[in-house]
Amino acid sequence: MRSTEEPQRPDEAPQGTSPPGAPAPAPPPSLPPKSAGGQTSQAPWTIQVGAYKNRRQADESRQQLAGAGLDAYVVTLTAQEGVARYRVRVGTFRTREEAATAAERLRAQRSLTTFVTLK
Repeated sequence: MRSTEEPQRPDEAPQGTSPPGAPAPAPPPSLPPKSAGGQTSQAPWTIQVGAYKNRRQADESRQQLAGAGLDAYVVTLTAQEGVARYRVRVGTFRTREEAATAAERLRAQRSLTTFVTLK
């Protein structure tokens, strides 16, 4: 009985391998380490200080905070109903703990309701 497979030539590499002298395939990218809460430990954190249905109100809040020297910005998200929501956030922090400390200061100094979240 004859085999239907062709013999492999010496200059051909088996499928799924690189030919000799070719660079090895790059390893898959590594993910940052996870913290106990499942979030990445080096993720950028921020403080949310308000959420509005009206862009004008969000911009006014941002301007007040920016006028006080804070790194405030507005994030626009679309809710499930297709309606835009405007979230006012302050700062970027390397760890959740840094953000929580800053949030506590904001709460005490400016009487704001704060929420620490991923940026």
